[in-house]
Amino acid sequence: MFVLPAVTVVTSFKILGANYGASYTQWISNGVVNVAATNFRRSTSYPFRDIYVQPVILGWHIPHADITAGYSFFAPTGAGSAGLHMWVNEINFGTTIYPDTKKKWNVGTMLYYDFNGTKNNADIKVGDILTLQGGLGRSFLKGAANVGAAYAAQWKITPDSGSDIPSFLQITNGRVFGVGPEVDMPVFAKGLNVGLVSFRYLWSVQKRILAARF
Repeated sequence: MFVLPAVTVVTSFKILGANYGASYTQWISNGVVNVAATNFRRSTSYPFRDIYVQPVILGWHIPHADITAGYSFFAPTGAGSAGLHMWVNEINFGTTIYPDTKKKWNVGTMLYYDFNGTKNNADIKVGDILTLQGGLGRSFLKGAANVGAAYAAQWKITPDSGSDIPSFLQITNGRVFGVGPEVDMPVFAKGLNVGLVSFRYLWSVQKRILAARF
């Protein structure tokens, strides 16, 4: 289970016709397996894990679609079994399409490609990972809230390398697929929208472990 408190800022500053934004997310989760050498642990508490920073978010808006692209990175700030112990550079691209004129219905997908670095506590170089996630939903409260069905799919694109990877975890074509409900609700304070709370639960429909990444 993941808890992801995040701060996102979108400005009126334009780059290539897109609004510039940035985001910071602190990962908090339990039940994560972190592989290091021949030892691995499954966490049961909710420690602070690696931070996720999006210094560049570009957003374009056209009548029936929103388009976004950006660069992000994971920094290895989580200690012990709470961290991935490696830097991860990520590029992302996605779009949300609004089939109706009032934009009550939406269909969206995001693509993330992670370039994983070498772990700083073991001779493990994790392969690159491709992730797709999105869904179909309907908005309420003048577009502030959204309810629908979500999906996620993830593939290991390049193989792992390094002498510390246990042989039973060297998966070169790992994959995970999931689907489930999603609810996004606004948080108001004195009449102002000060945040957004999202809930998503995905059932795994097919999976093979992605080796040393998680």
